[in-house]
Amino acid sequence: MDNLKYVGKPVVRIDGKEKVSGSTLFTDDLEYGPNMLYAALVESSEAHALIKNIDTSEAEKYPGVIKVFTGKDFPYKFGLYMKDRYIFAMDKVRFVGEQIAAVVSRDKRIAERAVKLVKVECNHLIRKGIYS
Repeated sequence: MDNLKYVGKPVVRIDGKEKVSGSTLFTDDLEYGPNMLYAALVESSEAHALIKNIDTSEAEKYPGVIKVFTGKDFPYKFGLYMKDRYIFAMDKVRFVGEQIAAVVSRDKRIAERAVKLVKVECNHLIRKGIYS
């Protein structure tokens, strides 16, 4: 191992001084200007369910909300290999945490408050023979 240049040897990081002094800027530290928009996501709490209805009316009326998006606004599929997943769940959710909607505003706290006003009505699904 003595003939190796880096393995097993200390290496000085070029950003080390800035990081330990606290002067490094991370993504959350950057200001993107007065037209910055923030989004908060409505995520599924169900592992597998049919979406009966998504009511965004209360969130849309919340002061400061610019737009609420659902799968109807983005009916496109994506995926690294198979393109089998929607941007926002359409007819059903397939896992806990799947994105159902997004609330957009100019203030992060407003988006986070308004996202709680989106009402999602689901029918639970259980496949007989698989989970029983």
